[in-house]
Amino acid sequence: MLTATAKASHEVRVGVYQNPPKLFFSERNEPRGILIELLQEIASREGWTLTFVPCEWSQCLDMLDRGQLDLMPDVAINSDRLQRFDFHTYPALNSWSQIYRHPDQQIESLLDLQGKRVAVLEGSIQEKALRQLLAGFEVEFRPVLVASLDQAFQAVAERQADAAIANYQFGGYRFADFGLAESPIVLMPARIFYVATQGRQTGILNRIDVYLERWLSEANSPYYQILRRWGGQRPETLVPRFLLQLLAGLVLLGVLLTVGMLLLRLQVYKRTRELAALNSHLEHLAHYDLLTDLPNRILLAQRLQQQMNRAQATGQQLLVALIDLDGFKQINDRYGNEVGDQLLIALTRKWRCFLSDKTLLGRMGGDEFVMVITGLKDQAEGMYHAEQFLQQLEQPVQLGELTLQVTGSMGLCFYPQQEQTIEAEQLLRQADQAMYQAKQAGKHSSQVFDAEWDRRIRGQHESLERVRQALNAQEFVLYYQPKVNLRTGQVVGAEALIRWQHPERGLLAPAAFLPLVEEQPLDAALGYWVLETAVRQMNLWQRAGHPLPVSVNISAYHLQQPDFVSRLEHLLQQYPEINPSDLEMEILETSALEDVQTVSAVMRACSRLGAGFALDDFGTGYSSLTYLRRLPAQLLKIDQSFVRDMLQDEDDLAILEGVIRLAAAFRRQVIAEGVETRRHGDELLKLGCELAQGYGIARPMPAAELPEWTRRWQQQAVWTA
Repeated sequence: MLTATAKASHEVRVGVYQNPPKLFFSERNEPRGILIELLQEIASREGWTLTFVPCEWSQCLDMLDRGQLDLMPDVAINSDRLQRFDFHTYPALNSWSQIYRHPDQQIESLLDLQGKRVAVLEGSIQEKALRQLLAGFEVEFRPVLVASLDQAFQAVAERQADAAIANYQFGGYRFADFGLAESPIVLMPARIFYVATQGRQTGILNRIDVYLERWLSEANSPYYQILRRWGGQRPETLVPRFLLQLLAGLVLLGVLLTVGMLLLRLQVYKRTRELAALNSHLEHLAHYDLLTDLPNRILLAQRLQQQMNRAQATGQQLLVALIDLDGFKQINDRYGNEVGDQLLIALTRKWRCFLSDKTLLGRMGGDEFVMVITGLKDQAEGMYHAEQFLQQLEQPVQLGELTLQVTGSMGLCFYPQQEQTIEAEQLLRQADQAMYQAKQAGKHSSQVFDAEWDRRIRGQHESLERVRQALNAQEFVLYYQPKVNLRTGQVVGAEALIRWQHPERGLLAPAAFLPLVEEQPLDAALGYWVLETAVRQMNLWQRAGHPLPVSVNISAYHLQQPDFVSRLEHLLQQYPEINPSDLEMEILETSALEDVQTVSAVMRACSRLGAGFALDDFGTGYSSLTYLRRLPAQLLKIDQSFVRDMLQDEDDLAILEGVIRLAAAFRRQVIAEGVETRRHGDELLKLGCELAQGYGIARPMPAAELPEWTRRWQQQAVWTA
């Protein structure tokens, strides 16, 4: 959302550093560039006033962190920036990095960077990415840190560096001005975004996404007009010069082949030896982990398959143990990735000393390792070795002055098994599933693969696919349960409730299928269908002269989808006849409390569109009072478990009274669900709760039946159960 300053004046403060042609200040001190013009095009439509603030790259990000800027263009995603800033969804540009060299330097491949001084922008991710890439080829370069890309090219021109790394838009635009040459080394494809401080400018980023989504699909949109305009100044920025040079070189090579065959053969011989050495190194990289030099998943699976064949022939058993380190992430977060890497190396060295020659050790990636023990007499022997490994793992490790300690969660599976066709990858997946169960059981433990549990999981996946088929086949329907004011008798709205009209099993309640889709992409797809169907029905009732507010249940997973607000806005624009305030979205209080900051931001964005919110099952959450002010919900829905037993249980009655008073204190409306009798209604009225729904009023019904039920209800003199 906009900050208080931006709300009042529509001013958006934008950081600009020198990175032509994407963004820069001209000689007249005017902001220019692709990303500047694109933002100006959006601002002219939104009524924003853009204030451009000059700064160096790292200074711009620090100012954005401190709230001195509202927006920063030209930022690529990495894990650190995701924690510091908010990104929009659709990239503003696609880019890559390229090496530019001094004309005297022969740099044609990664191997030629050995010992070279490379100018790199301080605070960028290019130095680390280049170092990681070259490490695989045992090539080391010397970084020359600079504050701007102009300084990087200037350093090469003045021979303070041999080469520089820059994004291809800047390089293609500026390398000739400094007398540099392109190299054919290209790396780090990246997506470029505008970013804002977390939680500060969500509205601006959402609007940028709206325009990018539309313009990226239109060939003659302002977006592509801007790209063509800047590409026309320097055509080589759209097609890298080195590709054209490569084609010309191939033609020249054809000529040289006819006059210099002997020289070429000598060169080929030299290159063949180099490639043989490089191929051997690449072969090692393809099968061994770069950090620990342990077999990676590919080689591990090959060797495991060989051991499985041997176990099948000898009748002996083997154990596959997949180990995930507990607490490793906390060490990485506290001490940094370098310390984390050193810990993994130290653990690997210790395990190699501890384990016997019969044990195969490999790294799956991250903090996951695999141990394969062969030649076992029975499973009991395997369990003993696994327990010994866990005890050895928890011993402290000394790294300099640091003493670090981790434990492990271990998933185990044995071979041979009853299934004769099992492969190595299947054993690894079984061990992974067992490790996941060990994590759920509380970590620092081992768990043997449970075949029955695996069958249940596979059955769940099949059921999930059947729900997806039902959505595509339009087998779902919405029923509507009325909400009434017990004191006045007025019908104040209806709750939309999903049902599955199953072709074999009949009409199914939500409990039969919704648990299957929780935290799955299908959860959001089903939620969008409910939302669109309910709004369309509201429009039909409006046209028929029976306008009625409708509430829709929204899961926290669905609410936190990046495109939720934009899709809701588009949906409301499709039906301008209905009042957006008549649409209410119900979210479970317990799920909302899992990520209050994110959920609250999305709720406020939807509220600006006019839609309302209710907290469902209110009173069941663990921090209702603490978080109530942070969740912009106008209505609290008392869980039916309290209402149903209020007549017999004094504790439930006391909870009801407390929730109603709490709602009044925070100026929120309250509605009770689960009203089954006239006596329930009378007691609720005494407590000050007028709004209610439940079987005692009406059961959920098809949309076509609701207008007639409303007419009959309104003819009654008083409400009766």
